Amino acid sequence: PASSIAKARSLLPDLIAASLRSDVSVTVVVWNHDIVCEIDVAAATYRDAATGEFPENLAELVAPLVSESAFVADGATDTEIALHATLARAGGFASAGTNKVTVWFLTDGEQTYYHKNGKVRSIKNTPRFQNPIDASGVTQYQREVLDTAMPSVMAIGERKCQLEFHICHFGDADPVFLRALRESVDGHFHA
Repeated sequence: PASSIAKARSLLPDLIAASLRSDVSVTVVVWNHDIVCEIDVAAATYRDAATGEFPENLAELVAPLVSESAFVADGATDTEIALHATLARAGGFASAGTNKVTVWFLTDGEQTYYHKNGKVRSIKNTPRFQNPIDASGVTQYQREVLDTAMPSVMAIGERKCQLEFHICHFGDADPVFLRALRESVDGHFHA
């Protein structure tokens, strides 16, 4: 829903500003049924060269980067592709020698689409996505998504890079799956 997208957009400037103030550059991976864009924000861009300080209105300065004019959310959700793209991006930072990567995985909807043979398909009435549900409450498909993400999470750790993973839930997102995701990445959950 539009109100959930607005909530997510309103969080991003403060999250970005807090990271920049901690001298951490930021990549925002914008997704719905596919990766829409990646927005890179370098701390050095906003730090005063003479003083090394950041402007007081830093969140306000970065807000246009995540505004409606920067990208459009179209309502389709593919959590699997977003998770894998985000972990691949984090893995790239780990491979480059970064010692800590913080992920804020914001979602406002339950998965409605998936990719198969290079095509985006609707999950609606697709048995694979509904049954069976395991002891943790996730479907077989959701378990596959979590299991296929684990090698990326482990590879990041093997590179001596700390992965701090935050999952932020809005609207209709499946809290059972997101809880399982939080547990699998040893992350944090925010609603």
